[in-house]
Amino acid sequence: MVVEINFLQKEKNKQIVPSFLGIACLFLILSAATLLYIQYESAVQQRNDLQQQLDATVQQTTNDQSANDLDRLRQQFSQQVDQLRSQVFPSTTLLDRMVALLPATGYFESYTFDASTGLEIVVKANDLMEIAAYTSALEREAYITNVDVASIQGRQEASNQNVYIASYIITINNQSWIKEAN
Repeated sequence: MVVEINFLQKEKNKQIVPSFLGIACLFLILSAATLLYIQYESAVQQRNDLQQQLDATVQQTTNDQSANDLDRLRQQFSQQVDQLRSQVFPSTTLLDRMVALLPATGYFESYTFDASTGLEIVVKANDLMEIAAYTSALEREAYITNVDVASIQGRQEASNQNVYIASYIITINNQSWIKEAN
């Protein structure tokens, strides 16, 4: 029989090193892939967050611009209302003043007012002196620049009473009237 004497060690360690290197590379590859995946998900999340912030900023900017536009429009409308208030001619107050100047038995048969042409009225009264007094009262008013008596007609009504109808064309100083009316 042959006896074998081997002073060299068996080579078990040679297979461990390549396996260890393979496992280490596989671990490094998996670690790198995991890190890349985590970074990718973080980047996607940041992108979504930034998109939400952008959308919120755009919405806020739109709201702010709308609010600014509304404020600007509100100011513009307020200025226009103030301008219109200053330009509105107080015609109802003029009618009240004309009625107040009428004689006791007098009344209007017609009343036509136009701010550009003036006032045309037809007054009916029982006495010619009342027509004259009304004409005089009109001429004394500071806001009236001209009183033209277009016609005066006398007629007898069914009750055998004489009545007088006077037609007037009256020129109004609009600025004076607005100041007086206010």
